[in-house]
Amino acid sequence: MLKVNLFMLQMVLGLWFNLATAILWLINAISCKTSDYCPPWKYQGSAWKKAMLKYVNCTITQPVLKDVHFINLKHTLVGSLFDYQFANFTNLEQVYIDYNRIASVAETVFFGSCNIRILSLRYNQIHNLPEKLLNCHQRLGQFAVCGNYIKHIFPVSFHLPPRTVKNDFQNNDTILFRGLETVRTLDLHHNEITTLEDLQFSGLMELLSIGLGHNYIASIEPNTFANASSCLSNLDLSFNNISQLHASLFRPLKRLTMLMLHNNCIHILDPILFWGLFQLRIIVMSNNEIVDIPQNLFKDSLQVSVIILRHNKLSRFDTHTFVHLTSLLFLDLGENNLPWLITNTTTTHVDLSNTVICGEGRCSA
Repeated sequence: MLKVNLFMLQMVLGLWFNLATAILWLINAISCKTSDYCPPWKYQGSAWKKAMLKYVNCTITQPVLKDVHFINLKHTLVGSLFDYQFANFTNLEQVYIDYNRIASVAETVFFGSCNIRILSLRYNQIHNLPEKLLNCHQRLGQFAVCGNYIKHIFPVSFHLPPRTVKNDFQNNDTILFRGLETVRTLDLHHNEITTLEDLQFSGLMELLSIGLGHNYIASIEPNTFANASSCLSNLDLSFNNISQLHASLFRPLKRLTMLMLHNNCIHILDPILFWGLFQLRIIVMSNNEIVDIPQNLFKDSLQVSVIILRHNKLSRFDTHTFVHLTSLLFLDLGENNLPWLITNTTTTHVDLSNTVICGEGRCSA
């Protein structure tokens, strides 16, 4: 009985202590001023409780903020990012504010926090990004804003308005991505982007991967990738509304190794579309409306190992199209209407499942 009473007493005292602490904290938070570096949850409610910040009271000083390296605010119902919210976090390197309800992003939210390496704002409700959002972020390596409602990325937060507009796209005075010169991964999939403009990715000289899948892209200008990174190796344009690709569209991407074009509306492939892509290894063009494969389409892509053309409308192509591709390991032509069996190839695996072989001559388109 004595032990039970002592236990009950401890519980009551603990509850009173927690209640008193909460009341004192609430009084302190209400009385402080914004100029005193108040705990941010005073303005954002419970959304900030998971932040990796150690605020003690309203007298917190700026040097303490400079010691923050990592902020994780995933799944915390954050609704907006306002002016100077993360200003002057000079040691901040990683920011994850994914899976929230962010609809607006202030231009100065990361003002002075110029050492951010990873910034992830995935799966929010962002429609537009401020023009100068990332102006000082010379060390940014990964920028992810997939799963939002972004419709236009020109101009957007990483663009500098053109100083001079010239027809020479090799000139350095064209549009540049200010603040993202060192970004290596640009993730924009699952948005509402409809158009890619000329010089869209100009100035991203260290970019390795661009993710643009699951958008509504229907128009791609011929010089979209002019002045883009010569190091770009991975380009995803899948699940869009692309029907036409300009002959020289991919010409600047000399080191491209993986190209994803599946689930679009592509009907015709220009014979020189892949010329100059000497490093290309994987190309996926399934679920389109392609009717023909030009004989010299892969003339320069001698290192390609995987070609997937499943579920198109292939009804004609030259039998020698794949002969010179000595590195080809997997060729998928399933779910098409082929005029003949594929025999002139060195590949180790040819998938023709669910394919209609029409025999001699050409199938009707």
